[in-house]
Amino acid sequence: MTDERGFLHEVYSAFNGIAAFAQHHLAEHRLRQERLALLRDSIEQVVDTSEPRIRLVGNYAEKLLDAVEIGQHHCDGVLRHLPPALTLSGQAWAMDPRVNAFFATRDSLRTTLGLDPRVRAFFKESGQPECFALLLMVKCETETFGAALEGDLLVRDVRQIQVSFSNHQL
Repeated sequence: MTDERGFLHEVYSAFNGIAAFAQHHLAEHRLRQERLALLRDSIEQVVDTSEPRIRLVGNYAEKLLDAVEIGQHHCDGVLRHLPPALTLSGQAWAMDPRVNAFFATRDSLRTTLGLDPRVRAFFKESGQPECFALLLMVKCETETFGAALEGDLLVRDVRQIQVSFSNHQL
């Protein structure tokens, strides 16, 4: 009789183990489906901008889920480290040393803002008085020699780093 109970206990334990295993995988599947539902739009945007023929691959969205989620986390991190917004205007060019450093002249600032077709379209369509955009540019550091004051003396041929910004893109 004890052998039968021992056998039944083992069968019961095995069944519980199988049930726990199935519940665990079912919970993982549900969690993955919830993540997929939340990221479906982002996945579709990635497919649209990269290669729409990816949709021909079976379960493409599920296969891209982890990569798109990792990409979103990376982008969120990048966005958290962006500097705060600053105003780009002729007045800002005269008052803000950062804007003055980014653009050689007030006219170059106006040209950058005025020639961007997306900025122009935004103002034309929305009628809003301002817009926000990410400004990208190339930073170039060049070593030069120039003059500098050391106390009351003007010293020539002092090593200096000249910083310039070019190729502005909004």
